[in-house]
Amino acid sequence: MKCPECKMLYSEDSQTDRREHSRYHDSIVNGHRSKIYKKEKVIFQASDYRITVVDKRSTRYETERAIAVGVMGHTESGYDSRPFDKSELFDSRTQVTVFLVHCHDRTIGILVAERATIKWKMTWDEYSHRDVPPEFDSGENLWSGRFIWVHSKHRRRGLAKQLVSSALDFLGIGIEEFAYSSQLSKDGEMLARSLSSRFLGTR
Repeated sequence: MKCPECKMLYSEDSQTDRREHSRYHDSIVNGHRSKIYKKEKVIFQASDYRITVVDKRSTRYETERAIAVGVMGHTESGYDSRPFDKSELFDSRTQVTVFLVHCHDRTIGILVAERATIKWKMTWDEYSHRDVPPEFDSGENLWSGRFIWVHSKHRRRGLAKQLVSSALDFLGIGIEEFAYSSQLSKDGEMLARSLSSRFLGTR
């Protein structure tokens, strides 16, 4: 059968399937269960929420947690590919840093930032009318938001904005130096418009 909430296919006759469905269902409905790790690098904390950084110096547990949350976001959003691969954190040819937002013992949001070459510069009016200038190689290599996602139970609380703000502070850049993937969802475009005066696109 297929669960109407988490969409997982499983057999009610199988104890293993039921157990796996229970674990997966809980994660999808309530967020990824994760312990508060003493060594995690906390860059923001307020009320019930905290934001941590995952990079090449992070532990295996932190990295695996980030991958699991990225898969959750990918599954819900229908993003074309996985938000990031573990190898990117350690590959000298790429610069990827991941930011996670947690609520108590649940990880409920992710921002994958990468350094990438700017290929589009346009006003939001041009973006709206799809009056897109030709792609070009600017030579500018800026930090950009490859993927951002917040669990549905925690939306409309300013967490996506806080993720971006905390990431910018950590990376030491301003919002006008921050670019976006060209694959903006409707919510992603609303977020970008609320933060930036123009669109800088990387792919």
